[in-house]
Amino acid sequence: MDFPTGHRAHPRFEVHAHVDVADAGEHHLAVRNLSLGGICLHLRDAEAIQEVGTLVDLAITFEGLPGRVDVRGAVVWVNREAPAEMGIRFLQLDAAHAETLREHLRRAIAVP
Repeated sequence: MDFPTGHRAHPRFEVHAHVDVADAGEHHLAVRNLSLGGICLHLRDAEAIQEVGTLVDLAITFEGLPGRVDVRGAVVWVNREAPAEMGIRFLQLDAAHAETLREHLRRAIAVP
C-alpha cells in the first residue's frame, strides 16, 4: 500500500497511540500525529518539553494493537504554550520497526 505524500516526505496521520520517552520522566504521552518520518507529541506539562536538538528514545504503543515501536529521534520543534507539544524527527528506525510502523499506519487509516 502506498501512502499519499503531498508536500511532505512522509504524510502525517492522526492515530490512537501513546509514547513513553526514556529518561524524561514522561510516560504515556498522547500522539497528536505520526508519520514514517516523525511524531508530534502532546505533553501534559510544558516543563517536560525537551530542548530542540535533544536526542530522545521513544517507545510507541498503539491502542488495540500488539507490540511497540522503539525508535530514536531528535526534537526539531517545541511549543511551550498550551497545548504543549513537541515535534520529533526519527533518526534510527530499523527495518523491522519501520515495517511495524507501516502496518500500524495502514490499519489506522483503514478504520473509517
